[in-house]
Amino acid sequence: IPAVKIDIVGVYTNKMSTDAYRGAGRPEATYLIERLMDVVAREMKIDKVELRLKHFPSSSEFPFATACGLT
Repeated sequence: IPAVKIDIVGVYTNKMSTDAYRGAGRPEATYLIERLMDVVAREMKIDKVELRLKHFPSSSEFPFATACGLT
């Protein structure tokens, strides 16, 4: 990702949120990514752990930052 654009609006309110505040959807997204990694490994005929290790950041890249700069 060469560039990321993020627009954020912060507001104060005296009302409680009506939905999950954090983490909603994370387990489902993680499951999907892991299943896709398994499918890719199978189609490439390589070990699924080997595929994950190949794309894991090296120790010199830690703390790892996302495209948005989060660590």
